Amino acid sequence: MTAPDGSTIYPISQNNNISDLTLRLTTNEDDIIRRLMQSPYARNSILLKKLNDLHRTGRMTADDKLEMNSVVGLKDGNKREGKDYFGITPMEDYIIKMNMTFRDMLVLPTMADKKTYYTLQQSKVQLVHDLLTYEDIVKDGIVKHVGQRFSTNTLGIFEGYFFDELESVIQYYDKKNIEKLVSGEAQLRENYHGNVSNGRMNFSGNGGKFRYMYDIKHY
Repeated sequence: MTAPDGSTIYPISQNNNISDLTLRLTTNEDDIIRRLMQSPYARNSILLKKLNDLHRTGRMTADDKLEMNSVVGLKDGNKREGKDYFGITPMEDYIIKMNMTFRDMLVLPTMADKKTYYTLQQSKVQLVHDLLTYEDIVKDGIVKHVGQRFSTNTLGIFEGYFFDELESVIQYYDKKNIEKLVSGEAQLRENYHGNVSNGRMNFSGNGGKFRYMYDIKHY
């Protein structure tokens, strides 16, 4: 097929970790969905919840499969030309990702040295499309101006993600977990767990930190 810059690219390539995982989630190979949801970090994933519900109730059809899309660039429909990922501006990149999010595509992290990146899409998974509005609450006959807020459903999603991160951090510092890592019974990943030296962990890994919900404020 023709790329945005006019070059030829091939839509079929060798499988990689993401494409293999996409297929395994669609077929629920080796009960992978339930096993992933046993991890505190993925317990409230809206994608895993939907796939688990479809498989558990026997309603999974060919139209419900998890799809992986490859984004190769931006094409101008009027000028019939375009640019690959390295050639687009940060604003164009932002607009592309906002458009895909609006179409309920989960945008995977983009690698700095790659000209393509992936999105995941499942027909029954709807992302957040809230229109933030001002809300007035009447209490004791007094109208209070609340200001902008997300819907209850959206707040519930973020609440689940917060507790997933919290439980993941708690697990990281759990005494039994640390003993397993120090003794070598579990596979140690330096970027997640940190280093072990002289029988002690230095707790420098990302697993002991909040990666997303680190700036929550109470109003």
